[in-house]
Formats: sequence, structure tokens, C-alpha cells
Amino acid sequence: MTGGQRGVRDRRYEWLVLLTVMTGSFMSTMDSSIANLSLPVLSQVFQEGPAVVLWVSLVYILTLSGLMLTAGRMGDLLGRKRIYASGFAIFSLGLVLCSLAQNMPQLILFRVVQAAGGALTTGLGPALITTTFPPEERGRALGIWGMSIGAGLGSGPALGGVLLDTLGWRSIFWARLPLSVAGAVVAWTMLRESRPVTSQPRFDIWGALFLFGGVASLLVGVNQGQVRGWTSPFILALGATSLVLLTSFLVVERRTPQPVVDLALFRSRPFATATVTQFFYYASYVGVSFLMPFYLIRGRDLPPLTSGLLLTIMAAAMGLLSPLAGRLCDRIGHRVLVAAGIGLSILGLLLLRGLGPSATPLEIGLDLLVLGVGAGFFMTPNYSAIMGSVPADRLGTASAMISTPRALGQAAGLALIGVVLVWRELHYTVGLAQEGWQGEALASRALIGGFADALWVSILAGFLGLGVTLLGEGGRPAGRR
Repeated sequence: MTGGQRGVRDRRYEWLVLLTVMTGSFMSTMDSSIANLSLPVLSQVFQEGPAVVLWVSLVYILTLSGLMLTAGRMGDLLGRKRIYASGFAIFSLGLVLCSLAQNMPQLILFRVVQAAGGALTTGLGPALITTTFPPEERGRALGIWGMSIGAGLGSGPALGGVLLDTLGWRSIFWARLPLSVAGAVVAWTMLRESRPVTSQPRFDIWGALFLFGGVASLLVGVNQGQVRGWTSPFILALGATSLVLLTSFLVVERRTPQPVVDLALFRSRPFATATVTQFFYYASYVGVSFLMPFYLIRGRDLPPLTSGLLLTIMAAAMGLLSPLAGRLCDRIGHRVLVAAGIGLSILGLLLLRGLGPSATPLEIGLDLLVLGVGAGFFMTPNYSAIMGSVPADRLGTASAMISTPRALGQAAGLALIGVVLVWRELHYTVGLAQEGWQGEALASRALIGGFADALWVSILAGFLGLGVTLLGEGGRPAGRR
């Protein structure tokens, strides 16, 4: 039962749930920020280019994209506690396997295992909060939860920098294992099981398979199109496969009595607007988390620790502002806050494009601060808009709809940005070589040029998200439906 349904609220249990969910989100977001920071290091260790090491992050996000809606629906049908706790256990196994990887293919494969666990925790966290806290405190609770996302993104670069500088790349996996195991123990022993929404659950296995296969085919095609050629048989086959599978997914979802995604939810304009906005915002945001480590470590030759501390500024601002944004959302609704957050993020991206080979750490930090403030104002209000626009028996699905468009946006943005970065870096390499540049100076300048051009993908995605928000239905205070 939710906190709003009980005669006497169990505040201790509410905080236990919130802290447990915050632990899962902290682990997941820390993973993404540490992994992105490690990409330049992994590129050197395994002697692979950005287009290959990109898959350490991309395969994780792709797996999340394909499984989170499935995880959310499994929680609705089978009970959220068991699915959530299982996610912690699988995530822990993935950490162990990644720390033991001997080559790049193994590391990419083991990241799939880790992401499968992350999908179960990430997809159900907001549902656990929403069913525990009363509607009038949803924004506040989600805002506090948002602090864990900021903390994960903020501590990831700093911790990753220390670990990479002192203990090597394997430590970024095994050093997080104790916290992940502790999360699994707490979730299994302390959380209360939710009541399944039906006495005869039937899982939509075909819908889940069509969704995962269609998304995977699409994103692999986008990532490999520049390398293999957009009209090559391989890319055309992936495009056709994606079209067939995603079309089949829509057909199955319309006919099955217990679908992975209830398409009727998209009849709600607040839900549809917030979901699409989520996709475009994170397609924009991922550009910074992926590109900045390359700019700082390879373009500017800064050590991982210094780079990590600079990236912490953005995440710290986001985490500190999330509770304030949650409280404001409870009072004035989400639309103004979401639009302001996206606008500030676009401004931050434009400022980052102006960073050259001689930008000072202060300039870099101030630009990242603007992005962090924008993310802080966007995140919680948009989450609350999604969770506040669905019926109680679809909260698991809605919870996954917070994370799935986020992961899909990150995967699509990452695939496109990776292509543009490699393409433009090669362009600048040829041009600068003709001008007489060579060696490390040539590589640094070419990468910085590619970095600036690739950011246009993020800026365009940000403007698309802002347009969707401004054209969508106006926001109302979360929980007062």
C-alpha cells in the first residue's frame, strides 16, 4: 500500500525504501560516469579506437534500453521486491566478471550481464518510491532520490580518476562490489513485496523479444553506418530487421491482454510529452558525459583525476538542485521547470563548443556548472510528470518509462555522436597534417575539433526536447490529478 493509503504512515519504512532505491540509482549512475571516464584509458590499454571502446558504454545502455520496460512490467505482474533485489544480485555478478575480463570482446560481453541487473533496479526504483509515499509528497521524494543520481554522476568521475590513476582499470569494477552486495541484502531482507496486479500473470515474452531486437538492430546500424557505409548490405539488413521487429512489437502490444507497454498510456498528453522529452534530453546530455573525458584526457592531456574532478562540478550542481526542483514541482507543476532546465542545458552546450586547446579549468568548470544547473531543474519535474500521469496498476511500467527513454536517448545520442566524432576528427587530422601539424599536437587539435562538431548533435537534440515540452500540455502539480 502507498503511504497515502495507510491510516498511520510508516515513515521509517518510507525512508528505508527511499534509501534502498537511492543506493541502486547511485550504483547505476556512478557506473555510467566511471565507464565514460575510463574510455580513453581502455583505448590505450587495449589499443582500440574510440569507435570500438565506445561499445563498453553503448552495449550497457543498449541492454538497459531493451530490458527496462520488460523489468517494469515483470515488477507489476510478479512483485517489485523480488525483481528489484534480483537486479542487485545480477549487477554484482556483472561487476565481478568485468573485473576479470582479458580483452575487449570479453569486457563488452560482461557489460551485458551487468546491464541486465541494472535494468531491473533502474526500471523499478521510481515505482517503489511512488507506491510508498503519498501523492502530495511524490515530487519531494523523487527530488531526494534525484540527489542519488547527482551523487553517482558526481562521485563517479572523482572515484574513477583515483582508481584509474592508482589501481588500474579493473578496480573501477571490483571496488564497487561491496556496496552492490549490501544493496542486494537490504532489498531481499527489508523491503515489502508488492501485490501482483493480477492473480494470473502472463508475461509478454514476444513483445519483450521484439522490442529488444528492434532497438538493438537500430542502434547497431546507426553506430556502424559511417564505418561500413550507409548503403552496405549489413546496414540495410539491420535497418530492415529493426523495422520488422518494431512493427511486430506494436502489433503484439495492441493485441496481448498484458503487454510490456500499454500503448493506451500515450493517450495522456502529459505522459507522452514527458516521455518524448526524456528521450531527447538524454540524447543531448550523453554527449557531454562521453565527449568531455576525451576532450580533457586526450585533447588537453589532463590526468584522469583532474578530469574527474572537473566533471564532478556538473553532477554536484544537479544533485544539489534536485530536491529544490522537486519541492517547486509539487507547488507549480513541471512544465516551466522542465523548459528552464533544457534551456540552461542548451546554453551550457553552446558554451562548451567554445572551449579550445587553451581553455582554463575555471572556464571549463563554469560551463559544466551551467549544464549541471539545467539538469537539476529538468530531471525531477519530468520524472514526476511521468509517474503522476498513470494509474496505480501501471506504476512499474511508468517507472520503466522514466528510465527506458533515458537509456534509448543515451544510446541513440551516443551512437550518433560517436560517428560524428570519428568522422570530424579524421577530417581535421587530414587538414591539419596538410598545414604542417604532426605528432601529439596534431592528434590533440584534431580531437578538439571533432569534439566541438560532435556537440552539435547534443545541441540539436536539446532544441528538439525543448520544442516538445513547449508544444505539449501544460504542467500541473504532480500528484493532484
